[in-house]
Amino acid sequence: ALWVGTNPKLKGLDIAEKAARIAGIKLIVAGVPGKSTNTVKYLGRIRPELMPKVYNSADLLLFPSNYESYPLTPLEAMASGLPVVVSESSHVEIMKDGREGFIIASKSPEKYAEAVRKAMDSRKKLGRSARKTAEKYNWQKQAKQYIRLYEKF
Repeated sequence: ALWVGTNPKLKGLDIAEKAARIAGIKLIVAGVPGKSTNTVKYLGRIRPELMPKVYNSADLLLFPSNYESYPLTPLEAMASGLPVVVSESSHVEIMKDGREGFIIASKSPEKYAEAVRKAMDSRKKLGRSARKTAEKYNWQKQAKQYIRLYEKF
């Protein structure tokens, strides 16, 4: 599983680490430095142009964020064909629980671990749905929507 961010406390890294350990999977952490262990591999800061490689090297995104104003990290992961296991606080209204991954309404690492296991069992199907959904939110389409909105004023 992959966790991405630069603010570990706000983005729920502690929950992600516990959930990965409970689920029996390795967690790759991109964006912050740390000491790697048998269960967690810290990549440190990653240049933006290298992030597609990071996403493509993972099986899923584990993102128990406490707050997102716009779900850029989940969208990037989805665009890479990754299923996502995210918090309800991640503002992922664009996804449906069970279609692109799973939305967790709890801070319980056990709930995240359970969702990770389910996501791993149907990783390819969820990943295809995630990619399809993310394609609706590319920058060109978003820009056109903003232009239409401004034209209404």
